[in-house]
Amino acid sequence: MTLEGFVEKRNGNMAEICLADENCGESCAACAGCTRKNSRRTILAENGAGADVGDRVLLSAPGETVATAAFLVFLLPVALAVGGYALVKSFAAVGFALGAAALGLALGVLFCVLYGKKLGRRSETVYRVTGILPQEEEGPPEKKD
Repeated sequence: MTLEGFVEKRNGNMAEICLADENCGESCAACAGCTRKNSRRTILAENGAGADVGDRVLLSAPGETVATAAFLVFLLPVALAVGGYALVKSFAAVGFALGAAALGLALGVLFCVLYGKKLGRRSETVYRVTGILPQEEEGPPEKKD
């Protein structure tokens, strides 16, 4: 998983990165209807690329973290729904089995939400600055006669 952001602070080999998709410059044409206006999300990352404050950087997260999150979000609720259906279907009518499937799905989603909040408070994900991106130019290029 890769993200883009801007270096806000630097402390030794660590950098505090403000994610680009969460912190627009508030000067774009779409700002009037933007739902993320004035919202900020910062993360701590290892700064192996040597980025300085103000640099636009590319971040990466370990693949196992992304795989675990994908399992929790997509497969766990489905597995609980199928398991609930199969368990109840063996001794009850189809209507009850469908109810058990819905209950399993709801429990899976609830577990994912609660687990996500727990990880948000105490994330062990180590992001790494993998590259420094070129700064975007301000405004359109000037025309030459």
